[in-house]
Amino acid sequence: MLKIEKDDKIYPFSKGILARSLLPTGLSIDSIYNIVGDVQQEYKFEEEPVSSAVIQNKVARLLVDKEMVKEKNRYLVSRKFAQIKEPMVILIGGVAGVGKSTVAAELADRLGIQRVIDTDEVREIMRYTLPEDLLPELHKSSFDAGEVVAGPDIKKNVLVGFSRQARMVNRGVRAYIERVAKEGIKTIFNGVHLVPGLMEIEQNNKPAEHFTYLLTLKDEQNHIRRFHSRAEHSYRKANRYTEKMKNIGIIQEYAIERAEESGTTMIENTSLDTTVTQIVDDLIDNLQDKYFHYEKDTTL
Repeated sequence: MLKIEKDDKIYPFSKGILARSLLPTGLSIDSIYNIVGDVQQEYKFEEEPVSSAVIQNKVARLLVDKEMVKEKNRYLVSRKFAQIKEPMVILIGGVAGVGKSTVAAELADRLGIQRVIDTDEVREIMRYTLPEDLLPELHKSSFDAGEVVAGPDIKKNVLVGFSRQARMVNRGVRAYIERVAKEGIKTIFNGVHLVPGLMEIEQNNKPAEHFTYLLTLKDEQNHIRRFHSRAEHSYRKANRYTEKMKNIGIIQEYAIERAEESGTTMIENTSLDTTVTQIVDDLIDNLQDKYFHYEKDTTL
């Protein structure tokens, strides 16, 4: 039986563990297990334990042999990502139904990030402590917050109500981020409230290294289909959202404008794998000089 040596300890070779380490490459499950099988075949007759570093180098060489240099870089960076000691925050914004939670969960799985927080969870906590008669916007959904704003301009009401709610919720997010910084934990936040310009984390005294992404979905029919698909696997009724598509569209346009003004990375989330891979690649580009120190397009 093949055994692996890591940190002066011996473990039995696990195809599942090696396959999981390859998730950040963005390869299909079939391709990942083909590589795992090649590694196992290479060392199956080894009587002495093989170091984890040797296995890592073998995986990298196999990827290069298959002309998958970008995938090799993603693999190597993901191996080092967990070793970064500094606190790190990834913020994923976007209106209801664009797939923020799904992207956040997949990204966390690929990068081994254990903490994922939805801003709606923060809002729920704040709702229990702050009465509705004091802050009515907080007690509405993001696309309904404008109902408590008096005025003849519906679009303006939607944005005033939403921005008030977002600023309040983001104070709670800021408190979470400061806690993350103290604990030194990597965390992903996702939520409609994470609009560029409405987050206090964008101030110069940021407590943790952070990266912000705005997910969009500009095809309204595709967006509506997402709500119906989501409703099949949850208690969230599709019509609650589809009846408010105009308001959701207004908020999305506003978020896009703010993202363009601030230079925030925007991603049209039509494919889960493509979106997550784009975020991984962007993290690599931004972190390589500080933490990884390798040439992106070189081979082993």
